[in-house]
Amino acid sequence: MSSISFENFGKLASTQLSPTERAGRYRIQVEAEKLVVADVISKLGLNDQDDLLDVGCGTGLLLLPLSLIVRSATGIDHAAVIDSLHRSFPGASVATIPGSFLEISIEAKFSAIVAYSVVHYLSSEDELFAFVEKAAGLLDFGGRLLIGDIPNVDRKRRFLQTQTGAEFGEAWKERTSASAPPSNQLALTPDPSMLEFGDELVVDLIARFRRQGFDTFVLPQSTSLPFGHTREDILVTRPPR
Repeated sequence: MSSISFENFGKLASTQLSPTERAGRYRIQVEAEKLVVADVISKLGLNDQDDLLDVGCGTGLLLLPLSLIVRSATGIDHAAVIDSLHRSFPGASVATIPGSFLEISIEAKFSAIVAYSVVHYLSSEDELFAFVEKAAGLLDFGGRLLIGDIPNVDRKRRFLQTQTGAEFGEAWKERTSASAPPSNQLALTPDPSMLEFGDELVVDLIARFRRQGFDTFVLPQSTSLPFGHTREDILVTRPPR
């Protein structure tokens, strides 16, 4: 992850902002955000035999409810973010690892891995490929990896060019302006190095995984999710032994 973005989320963890804002979303998306859990459970096919890894777990918006579904749950994030999670939920039965995913040595294998709303904070395509290849390498046989909430600029452009998209865009401006500037942004250092996703990069990711023997699929997001009109998910599965 870009060092600026990584430290930005560390800063947000120590603020009085809501969990939604600390996750990089708008206050007006609280209800839509609640729907993410069921969507991830469905797409990963989670069950009580799964050992789950949540990369970029934040303050537990996904990790904690998913931990009630699976056999074990482990989260990785900035040390300040992990500290905030444990202060807010001291009795949570989850394992946590503080630090940057690409810099941490992990020996365990997992049947399910999620990296939700994370990869667009990486700083280059090389870093992206290193990130997803490391994540896929932690999958057990038959394991599933969900790279979730990818903001595709080409998908956004196509949507906004439709009448429905244009109307949505105008309504979105009104909703966000009425709720004041997103207060989470006020604490952040501008990060010009964030990676931009488009169709070409999404297709490149899929091709890379398939060349390495993984089954890979682009999954649509429901429009009821926080950014469902403009984002999509990639599901990667490691074939059984």
